[in-house]
Amino acid sequence: MASKQGRMGGIYREYVDEPSDPADVYGYWLYLFAYVLGLLGFVVYLGGIRLAPDAVLVVREATTVLIGIGAILMLLGIVLQLPINRLGFTAALAGALVGIAAIAGFVMVYPQGWGQSGVGVSSVLIFLYGVGFLVVSGATALVPVVTGKRGLFSESASRAAASVTPGANRTEEVAIETETADTSPDEAELETASEPDQPVDSGDDAGGTPAALVTSTGVFDGSNTNGAIFAMFRHNGQWAWWLVELAAVANSARLFDSKESVRNGVASVREKVATAGLLEIKHAAFRIYSEDDSWRWWLVREDGSIIAESERQFDERSAAEDAVSLVKEEGATATLVDIDGASFTLSESERGWTWALVDEERETLASDRTVYDSREATDTAVETVRAAMERAALVDLRDGGFEAFEVDEGGEWRWRFVDTTDTPTVEGVPAYRSRDEVESAIESFTDALEEPTVTNGTVPTFEVYADNDEWGWRLVDPDDTVRAVPATSLDTVDTATSDIDRIQSTFGTAPVFDLEDAAFEVFQATDGWRWRLVDTARATIATSTDEYGSEEECDAAVDRVRGLVEGADLLEFENAAFQLYEDDGNWRWRLIAEDGHVIADSGEQYTTRGDAASAIPRLKQNVPNAELLEIENAAFELYRADDEWRWRLIDETGANLATSGDSHPSRAAARTALETMRSYGPIAPTWAVHSPFVQVFERDETWHWRFVDIDGTVLAREAAAFDSRDGAHAAVTDVTELVEGSAAHEIGAAFIQIDRRGDRWLWRLRDRSRDVLGRTTQTWDDEDATRADAIEFAEGAPLAAVFDLEQPVFRVDSVEGGWRWQLVTADRTVLAESPAVYPDRDAVQSSVREVRRSVADAVTIESGPLSYELVREDDGWRWRLVADEGVVARDADTRNTREGAQSALQVVKNVVDRASILEIENAAFELHEGPGGWHWRLIDENGETISRSISDYETRRTARNSLESIKRNAPTAGETIDD
Repeated sequence: MASKQGRMGGIYREYVDEPSDPADVYGYWLYLFAYVLGLLGFVVYLGGIRLAPDAVLVVREATTVLIGIGAILMLLGIVLQLPINRLGFTAALAGALVGIAAIAGFVMVYPQGWGQSGVGVSSVLIFLYGVGFLVVSGATALVPVVTGKRGLFSESASRAAASVTPGANRTEEVAIETETADTSPDEAELETASEPDQPVDSGDDAGGTPAALVTSTGVFDGSNTNGAIFAMFRHNGQWAWWLVELAAVANSARLFDSKESVRNGVASVREKVATAGLLEIKHAAFRIYSEDDSWRWWLVREDGSIIAESERQFDERSAAEDAVSLVKEEGATATLVDIDGASFTLSESERGWTWALVDEERETLASDRTVYDSREATDTAVETVRAAMERAALVDLRDGGFEAFEVDEGGEWRWRFVDTTDTPTVEGVPAYRSRDEVESAIESFTDALEEPTVTNGTVPTFEVYADNDEWGWRLVDPDDTVRAVPATSLDTVDTATSDIDRIQSTFGTAPVFDLEDAAFEVFQATDGWRWRLVDTARATIATSTDEYGSEEECDAAVDRVRGLVEGADLLEFENAAFQLYEDDGNWRWRLIAEDGHVIADSGEQYTTRGDAASAIPRLKQNVPNAELLEIENAAFELYRADDEWRWRLIDETGANLATSGDSHPSRAAARTALETMRSYGPIAPTWAVHSPFVQVFERDETWHWRFVDIDGTVLAREAAAFDSRDGAHAAVTDVTELVEGSAAHEIGAAFIQIDRRGDRWLWRLRDRSRDVLGRTTQTWDDEDATRADAIEFAEGAPLAAVFDLEQPVFRVDSVEGGWRWQLVTADRTVLAESPAVYPDRDAVQSSVREVRRSVADAVTIESGPLSYELVREDDGWRWRLVADEGVVARDADTRNTREGAQSALQVVKNVVDRASILEIENAAFELHEGPGGWHWRLIDENGETISRSISDYETRRTARNSLESIKRNAPTAGETIDD
């Protein structure tokens, strides 16, 4: 109802009153709108007369319309706020529409047709407006004045009339008393039938218990909330009865152990109701209350729910008030110290300061039993622990360990890996300048071994690896020699693996071509056959301009170009030039600029060359300096395209036969490329490209090979140059055999390669560049055993710590109930320890690994004057507001999830600075609006609920009426006990 009328209803309820009907709200806003129209008409008239004296007719018209409509709507707004039924409202609305129609007619005829003598349009419009005005004003005036509450248009009268039931005489009328009745007959004397032999009956059947009385017992025993009872009384010497409706309106907020305790509870409610005030909570509010000679506070929402509370009790009210003031001032702007990751948290208690390392879920990873005197001492301890944890080794050789050691105190450091029996099994190969370099190197390759790659050195292998943001691969033979690599870096690992698949599937059958200087390659493109002329560097010298229907046609085109290149002239001209050319058996001309661009073309075709040439003299009048190019044979043209230069080969008809493969920065560079075409074009052989092929060529007095796909993409090349053509060909043959039985593996920053030396097997640890990082100290009989040991090392290495027994270490101890770890120094001082005892060694090692991963990026939480934090308790998550002196506020309830606690905190931050302060010294009624409507409850001076309304009410007014009825009747209400 009123709560459902949106913002208009909210403003009306806030500043006017609780509406009894939606029409109250609409009538108020219509009245206000009409008032604004009238005021606007007044302003238009005064301003228009002064500012626009020449437009006085327009001013008058606007004023009349605004005030006329305003007057009608103002009366209609009053009608809406009266207790009027649908018939009355319809009449008023019809009158308003008639008046507005008259105003519209006025606008149409004014001023030309206005004020004519006799009964004209003006008189009719005035009459209509008057009728409409009288109808609306009549509905406004007649309802309260003439008809009263029993009038034709009164809504309440209509309802009352419907409830009257005529009887034989006045004493036999049925009087139905409702909750809103104000009075009852002064002389009425209520008597009840207390004797079983005095039944009361208003019908023929005088026996039994009245049904209404039976119904009423449900109200008394709590099984129903509504009932009725017949009340019989003597009136003016005669008897009458009333049927009295009973409704349960309030109940206790808790259950009692005995009849005596519930009687005491009722007595307490009687006493408190008589003196209880009314607290209407329209917004969130702080409630300060007394509890066991101390003071606390709650933050309560408008629906009565508690969303925050004080963390501690206060000895005096003033201290509680100061705490509330602090929360109000700082709570809305205090930041949430919510680190996305691990952090060191500092806590202060009565004993002193302590620290804990917690993860992103605020689970404790490490702590210290030491209690510090100050915040500064705690900070110092945290930094000491941080540095120690980053360097500390896990002295637990279940997974082995890396021992860093200095060689002969000469400043050279190395490492070795020891197994669970402290026996060295892997020796590091490189030398390092410091222990830090050793640890950094070990950390680098152990991270890569978390997902280990194990290759077999006895099998040709494609090793795929990342190189910064690019990818590469290499083909390694069983002699550990790299035999092939990609021509360029690759964008993605998918590209690398795709190229390898292409090489493995096609290299074995690829033809091998010897490329001397250049060659024409005829290949099938998307829509036909094309050709390209490439040199030994795979630079494209020239390409075809057309696509051909068959390989033979493309070969013929190559032969024609080869035959024309040597004798082709170079067309160069300083000024624009006319050129004649043949087009589909006809002749045309075109005008070419000095940079080779065509700037004009003939609009028609000519049957003969002479006809086309005869048109040129007429055109030279506009370009007198233009030359006439007579092309008897094929010719090269230089032209500019996109600020760069290119060349093209045209025949005697002007048809384009070939074009340069690349653009050139200058005319001179394009001419140099053209001369390359002149040199290689006539002598270059032709290759038909039906599949990927191998190209052997000489460059810089060394020989090379490359593997080329059909589209010209170079898929692979040699890893090292050769001294002779035969060496290159032999290498191609070797690669063909290697590719056929090759494997492919993606490797990381480090990988393991197993290999065989003689009849024994061993393995090496290599980095991405294939440098050997470590080698085993033992050998095995077969590949499987070697692979198993390599995998065992790879799985254990990331878990193993680097230690030298000169730095703090994580020491794993067996204690009662399981395992724990401690961070100890060389003198066995405990700097930190695990927060719990773990069931096995795997669990305790997992805890250490988590600590080592978290500590590097962990921050120390720095609290401001006030800050929020999310904490995990035994039964869920809760937010707290923390100051330097401790916790000042917290969530009133725990939440199932961390996100739930964060959402609850946001609710508090949204209302805390606007919350009012309620000081409860005595019991009070609170009025709230909830999802189901309005309800009330009675709270004692401690803020505890002792009674509440049973039903929800649609409006605040009806809830207050119920509450006021309770205040009137509860102190003197009778009691009934249902045993």
